[in-house]
Amino acid sequence: MFMSEHIRLLDRDGNLCLVQLDDIIAIKPTADGPEFYTKDGMYFYPSTMEELQILYGDAGFERLDRTNLVNMNQVRAFDPKARKVYFDDPWSKD
Repeated sequence: MFMSEHIRLLDRDGNLCLVQLDDIIAIKPTADGPEFYTKDGMYFYPSTMEELQILYGDAGFERLDRTNLVNMNQVRAFDPKARKVYFDDPWSKD
């Protein structure tokens, strides 16, 4: 049983919501991604990078370019000029 587990979803206005898994009544697939229904309303899972950034920004994820959302907590070094991140030690710019 998932009694205390939560899932990060967005409400209709695009605000972050923590929804308890036990409260989800149904999940409906749509062309824009799944919709999660509870007794209190409908929520959706992010389908764009902007929405993912809303959901995971407070956990350390940052958008470094158009296609990458990076967990900065895992980054060992960042080269701002080249806009590259390095995840391993030791790191090199090669």
